Amino acid sequence: TPALAASPSPSPSPSPSPSPTGTPSGGTVNLADVSPVGETDVPTIIGNVIKAVLGIIGAVALFMFVYGGILLLSSGGRQDQIKKGKDVLIWAIIGIAVILASYALVSFVISGLTAGA
Repeated sequence: TPALAASPSPSPSPSPSPSPTGTPSGGTVNLADVSPVGETDVPTIIGNVIKAVLGIIGAVALFMFVYGGILLLSSGGRQDQIKKGKDVLIWAIIGIAVILASYALVSFVISGLTAGA
């Protein structure tokens, strides 16, 4: 019986082995492609964090506004509850105004910092 000769298998073209991040070894990584926040410049990242914090604080201020309204509605004519409800509403309105002003200021400063970049 004839001996089976092993036929040479075609060798695949050499390709760089991928690194743990999925890029070829020796390749460069674009931070915008792997960044979980989508932005890579520091002022934009800081601005986004500050805006997120202001959004959370705004939600708290809205909750306080609702709480003050509930205090007024459930006061039953008691002057101390009416005063407490009015005070909560006034401070919630002041808080919302401060939050809106700070949000506008942060947006202005961050847009000024990123425009020059």
